[in-house]
Amino acid sequence: MMTEELRQLSRSLREKVIAKAIEDPQFRQQLIDDPEAAEVTIENSGHFPEVQQIQDVQQNQDVTGQGLCTVFWSGGLMQTDL
Repeated sequence: MMTEELRQLSRSLREKVIAKAIEDPQFRQQLIDDPEAAEVTIENSGHFPEVQQIQDVQQNQDVTGQGLCTVFWSGGLMQTDL
C-alpha cells in the first residue's frame, strides 16, 4: 500500500519528469524507447530530489525492491500493485 507521502513524492516526480520531457526531446525519446535507461538518467541526474526521498520512504516502510518506475507510475498514470 502506498502512503500519502509516497503518493505526493511520486506526483511531484512525475510533474518534473513530464516538464523535462517537454523541454528535452532526447530525454522524451529515451522515456519512450528505453524506460529503464530513462530511470537511470533520472536517478543519476541530481535534478530530482524526490528520487532519494522516495527511496528513503521505501526503506523506512520496508517496501524496497520496488523500482522507481513502479513508484513513479503507480500514482495514477499506470496503476500497478505495490
